[in-house]
Amino acid sequence: AYVRARTGASPPSPRIIAESLAGSEEETLSNIVWLSNSEVGYIGKASDGTLQAFAVDAVTAEKRQLTTSKTDVLAFSRGADTVLYYACAGQSRADVPDAVRVETFDQARRPVPDTSRCLPITTPMELFIQRGPHKETRKIPLPLQRLTPQLRTLWISPSAKYAITLAPAINAPATWAAYQVPDRDRWGFTPQWARDDATSFDLVNRNRWMLIDLVRGEVRPLLDAPAGINSFNLTPPQVFWPDEEGSVVVSNTFLPLSNALMDGRRQVEANPAVAEVDLQSGRAVRVLWEPVVHSMSEVGKTPTRIIGFDWSAAESELTVAVRHESDGRVELERYRKTQRGWEKRPTISGGRAPTTVRIRSYETLNERPRLFASVGGREKLLLDPNPEADGMMFGAARVHHWRDRNGVEWQGGLLLPVHYTPGKRYPLVVQTHGFDPDRFLLDGPSYEGEGNTAFAAQALANAGFVVLQVEDSRKTHFGSSEEGARVAEGFRAGIQSLIQEGIADPAHVGLIAFSRTGYHLVNLMARWPDLLAAASISDALQGGYMQYLLTAESPLGSPEITDITGGEPLGPFQAEWMARNPLYKIANSRTAVRLEAMESGIGMWETYVLLRKAANPVELVVYPNGSHLLQKPRERMISESGTVDWFRFWLQGVEDPNPSKADQYARWRKARDTRH
Repeated sequence: AYVRARTGASPPSPRIIAESLAGSEEETLSNIVWLSNSEVGYIGKASDGTLQAFAVDAVTAEKRQLTTSKTDVLAFSRGADTVLYYACAGQSRADVPDAVRVETFDQARRPVPDTSRCLPITTPMELFIQRGPHKETRKIPLPLQRLTPQLRTLWISPSAKYAITLAPAINAPATWAAYQVPDRDRWGFTPQWARDDATSFDLVNRNRWMLIDLVRGEVRPLLDAPAGINSFNLTPPQVFWPDEEGSVVVSNTFLPLSNALMDGRRQVEANPAVAEVDLQSGRAVRVLWEPVVHSMSEVGKTPTRIIGFDWSAAESELTVAVRHESDGRVELERYRKTQRGWEKRPTISGGRAPTTVRIRSYETLNERPRLFASVGGREKLLLDPNPEADGMMFGAARVHHWRDRNGVEWQGGLLLPVHYTPGKRYPLVVQTHGFDPDRFLLDGPSYEGEGNTAFAAQALANAGFVVLQVEDSRKTHFGSSEEGARVAEGFRAGIQSLIQEGIADPAHVGLIAFSRTGYHLVNLMARWPDLLAAASISDALQGGYMQYLLTAESPLGSPEITDITGGEPLGPFQAEWMARNPLYKIANSRTAVRLEAMESGIGMWETYVLLRKAANPVELVVYPNGSHLLQKPRERMISESGTVDWFRFWLQGVEDPNPSKADQYARWRKARDTRH
């Protein structure tokens, strides 16, 4: 009614229907889903301190607890009188062994899991079913397993007879090696990755679809093929139930190799698909092929990407929302099940049907996100989540282009200081790890609401800095031993372009590195030791010998380090590897470095010691309960304000007069006076 009204109507005001006081990321409201037209489900903290599933009435705000798990609930689904949920595997003190054999550093550091906390990914989980008015609960016979939070999803059939979930693909058959995924040696289903333990970290992203018979309490694979998660085409996993429940429609799956005669062997091996699968035989019928990613450099950059689905049971019709990455246009492709099979229907261009309500988020590089609603071409503001921002000052941003000495074209966001004066040079802070020209530049790269670590673009602009937010370029021999030097050259060229334009002060330049770009910053400091006056490196890849040892048994960390450093530092190659490694040259730099680490400081310790022994100004800050992308407001405030304080001190000579920071500045002044 609000959208259709021509005049006089005000946007509906948001109402709080559920809230929680959270002391950790695990305690925030999560898994928010519609359970019915008027009821919302979520996971939140119960009165006993555990995380449980709840339902809240969207009209009355009346809340009721759905689960009574002894341990934290991680994901859930409700159907009829049934609740299916994943919960952390419990462990009593009697279960703690007297001795433990370990194979990885993480096991050596923590040989017995800390059962006082239910941690994402690291804590194994179990599956339970709760039925009836008395909430009778029993365990589903799935082995203990680990899944990433994004994959802990359950789909119950309308009758609550069946359910579908993703699970680690234990004992994957050797024939699955035929499936083609980007960087197949690292992410594929080749025999060296076969495991019989569903808690193995090697299987966290190697999954298959599983069918659960909720009546009989039986579990078996849905079809003889892996899920398409490791295809990296970013299609959201989704499940739909045709009326008779004799089959199920799943997205992001490979087809069985036995489909080769019908669908073509090359496509079966390389293309994930949306498929209808018979529950009894496991026979899969393709509904449509999904986009294909051929290499890791194409991830998120395919011409089209599936961003959502809708299922009409009445019409037996699947609607697929396909976004064209070139212009952001969304088309709705429709597929209907007929007696002849699945047929494609006319596509709806423009992303909406004429009578449906469409909700969209709108933002630009200089306009903060807001929600709009439209019906039949009429669009109105639905929600401004941050109206108080109208009273704040933001620096103006524009797209900046430059070319480096290798001929690589770069793009970034150039954020100018509040009250910018043309012709005046300003201290410059370079921020790394991504730039989206269509997203509002607030803190740093856009991580789809997953958090932020260290980056503080608008805060720096308000403190008188120019900020250059640099894209992640795939034209830098990504994943090779040349990557570090080539990305560092891109950073250097971007800095130089702003110096040449008279915007940046060459004597007052800093850079913020996070995660993978930490290695790029190490290369920059090693090659141009006098370029940066200050830097921040947060929870980052450094490429040194200690990080190599810490990840030696990891399927992700160790190959990543050996790829970018040119091999393994073993035997006669070790001396050459150390001599060539840029980490062992940063002591020649005069850059003041702020380091941040999560859980413990051990991953950043080598860098800290190298700089400290060389009398370089260095500080290491550890977030004991922090995640790679910080989410808790208190931790984000410490990280971002720490960034601003650090660069204001080393690039502007400014100290915050807040008395609580007196010790901080005393340390920094001493480090400045004693630097080499």
